[in-house]
Amino acid sequence: MQWYLGSVMHWRAREEPKYLTRGKLGHECMSVWYRSRGNQDAVRMKYREQFNQYGFTEHALPMLAHITWLMDMYMEFYSPVEDAGLIVEAAEEHFIIALPTPKGRHYYLQGYVDLRAVDTKLGENARWIADHKFTGKFWTPWEFEMDPQLPLYAAAYNHHAEVHGVPIHGVMINQVNTYDYKKRDMVSPDKLFKREINFLTPIHLKNVLFEVGQAVDAMVEARERLTIQPPRRRLTRDCNRCWYREPCLDGLKGYDMEQSLQTSFYQEGKEDPKLAYSDLPEVEFVTDNF
Repeated sequence: MQWYLGSVMHWRAREEPKYLTRGKLGHECMSVWYRSRGNQDAVRMKYREQFNQYGFTEHALPMLAHITWLMDMYMEFYSPVEDAGLIVEAAEEHFIIALPTPKGRHYYLQGYVDLRAVDTKLGENARWIADHKFTGKFWTPWEFEMDPQLPLYAAAYNHHAEVHGVPIHGVMINQVNTYDYKKRDMVSPDKLFKREINFLTPIHLKNVLFEVGQAVDAMVEARERLTIQPPRRRLTRDCNRCWYREPCLDGLKGYDMEQSLQTSFYQEGKEDPKLAYSDLPEVEFVTDNF
């Protein structure tokens, strides 16, 4: 049979795509869900398409089954509640936007926005952009606030808001927990799905563009000097464990960094406010023994 199927009929084993992940499958289904404005039949057609495309292999089948269960839970229990009042404007929106640097250069920012929508519960112009995250561990609020991707996308959209008319007021990560629970019938939606949202002020968006523009200038000048390019910032290494992340974030938002700095830090060469009274004589307590 092996000789017949291989040498005579020329059947070849499918190579499993290395890029096949739960995130890829989930993003495809999420795109259909929001493009179809909440049509479950359209998403289930996507299930069949994925099964036919990736085959019933030992690697792909459990992954496909897991994603279909997650999406069924999302469509049945989570999205109808959380997305009430949401007007979807775009899903998987590709953009290329020209942006300026502080030194007058121009660069192009290219990316995809998983979801752009107006939340009518917050107002007629409460427009959000969102990123779907399929992850084994929910992000902390700190990780979300320090992540530069969505604020940069929002700043780029707002920079050209007069042209395309879609100013962005907030960003959101729509998280799906991909942990493979054994007793799925015992899992509630709050363990599977979580959203983090963040309003963005005009000052915050302006500062984000300024910081990124400075990085672009630095990289261009480093290339011109034939020196090593500045290292790319990695959230898990540089921001999540950085001592200065709170004042840094305050600065991006346009707040005065002085208060958060004085709370947790002191400047070398200057008197530490916490030690200002350390040279006072100790108080001697006298007690009478009866």
